[in-house]
Amino acid sequence: MSATDGWRIRMLVALYPPAWRARYADEFSALLADTGVRLATELDVVAAAVRVWLHPPVRLHDHAGRMRTTVGVTLCAWAALAAGTIVFAKLTTDGAVFAHGRGADWYDVFTFAAFGSVLAMAAAWLPLSVAMVRRSRYRARVVAPLGAPTVLVLGFLAAAAALAGLLRPHTRTGAGIGMAGFLLLAVLGVVTAAGCAACPALALMRSRPDGPALTVAVVAGLVATAAMVIATIAAVGYTMARARSAGVAVFALVMAAALTVAAVSGVRGLRAVTAAGSNNHAG
Repeated sequence: MSATDGWRIRMLVALYPPAWRARYADEFSALLADTGVRLATELDVVAAAVRVWLHPPVRLHDHAGRMRTTVGVTLCAWAALAAGTIVFAKLTTDGAVFAHGRGADWYDVFTFAAFGSVLAMAAAWLPLSVAMVRRSRYRARVVAPLGAPTVLVLGFLAAAAALAGLLRPHTRTGAGIGMAGFLLLAVLGVVTAAGCAACPALALMRSRPDGPALTVAVVAGLVATAAMVIATIAAVGYTMARARSAGVAVFALVMAAALTVAAVSGVRGLRAVTAAGSNNHAG
């Protein structure tokens, strides 16, 4: 078997869910190596992988694994949603907590929903983080990724302060740091948000927690997602009430995509919570 065939086989096996790979990866890889990897084979494998993802065999169900995946996916999607709400607030009201004038009621709903979503995510991750640290026996490979978001946020604030100090003297009065500076700051914010989501998700994969803290994280993640749905609707309502439709379609589409990912994963995680509870009750 050539190196190219070996790489193609690994890629094809990676298309399947983790529970399936844990059970069948070695046998399936050997089968592909024996039969050869052709285009028709690749198409068949892709189609079969999709079927397994949609309808995984009952014997391969890993409810705790499904819940951990949901928590990680929800966190990553929520980080994108949080970045979107911050950019929206900055562009519409210069980051003010409350607005005045037309559409102020819409903006108030946006603010309360966004803050409610933050509280829900805190309720999801604080107990789970404690459980992960205890489960890992305080090992650095878990503790360090969990602490990374604090470092990243402090680094972003320091970079923002430095950027403001450098750009403000070169912009006209009342222009703040200017559009170029704002775009640079937005990019830094998105990178920071991605890191703040990816690092705890890495800790989640390494520690593999289960139990009540994981269940709470799944449910709280769904609540946080629901709050972001309300915040997004309110943001669009505020924009339309102010007759400022420029960019609102892009904002709505991006937020809708992230919300869909979070909602689908959250529902699957909730089903796993219910199934795990039924199994425990039956046992």
